[in-house]
Amino acid sequence: MSNGNETNGTSENADFTSMTASLSCQESFNELANDEIMLVMAYSEDYSIGKLCEEVNRTYANKYGYQFHSVVEPCATMLQTIAPKLHLTWYKIYIFMTLMKENCKAKRPIKYFCWIDGDAFVLHHDISIQSLISKAQGKDFIIAEDMHPGCLINAGVFFMKVSEWCSSLLEEVWHSSKYDDVFFYEQSAIMKALRQRRESLHKLKPFHSYSKNGPQGVKLFPHVAVFPHTELSSNIGVERAELEQLLATEGYELTVRKHTFQDSLYDSSLMFIYHAAGLRGKLDYIRAAIIKYSVPCTIDEELRGLTFKLNRNSLGHYLYDEEKASLSGTITS
Repeated sequence: MSNGNETNGTSENADFTSMTASLSCQESFNELANDEIMLVMAYSEDYSIGKLCEEVNRTYANKYGYQFHSVVEPCATMLQTIAPKLHLTWYKIYIFMTLMKENCKAKRPIKYFCWIDGDAFVLHHDISIQSLISKAQGKDFIIAEDMHPGCLINAGVFFMKVSEWCSSLLEEVWHSSKYDDVFFYEQSAIMKALRQRRESLHKLKPFHSYSKNGPQGVKLFPHVAVFPHTELSSNIGVERAELEQLLATEGYELTVRKHTFQDSLYDSSLMFIYHAAGLRGKLDYIRAAIIKYSVPCTIDEELRGLTFKLNRNSLGHYLYDEEKASLSGTITS
């Protein structure tokens, strides 16, 4: 039965782990050395909000002594690297595959890699990564449920243990060419691979913590742990109604006229990462969240003067003048 903080899926085809971790097991993850954990980001040079989020995440990593790895390249270079895949979100799979292989030769190997999207940053710096790994019982793949009921998981933030299981998962996901240009991209490929591995996330119904009678706490599967979005990564925490007032306290003005509507439906007090996924007015929401929660970081003149407007289509490709009028799905904020 559930201990109130964790939930296991059920499947006649899967050998699920016990629902509670022993104290010694939890202590072992808390004792995971800080320099055995690496935070990873990658974003294109024109993705300006990545600079702001990187500053916050680097500040967090320095506080604990975690290693930090960031890749910033021209959009065209990143697309060339992942070709024939067509969306930049695939780059995270490429960089994780690369880091996993390089890690085998390292004198001081990393034990957990932590991916953070370019529009996401650590909100509460008093939460250690070891504490989250302990809650997840040291599973190989640690991720949050999606904020939208149409998807089970959100690949904007996740932790991966350095293990053969994760290495082969990355290879399977990368070679799922069906999703090279199909919506949700690597996220859909991850779900397909997990289903084939009988992790059985799809058999847990209802799945999301915010669904009626939905499971609360961390959902545990053989190799996977899925956090409620309110604990690991979500776009909640700043209401549209307070956006302009928050920005004004630091002398900022709104950068777009129409923002995604947000309200306080959920408690964000335990949320590890603020992820501006799916929000129109990302720069405004990110700045407001930093102000509202007094997030530690150094905002220099360059970061104060950031603007954010991408001239790309929905695949992440640049739009040339003759294409702008004919192609839909342009990303502007």
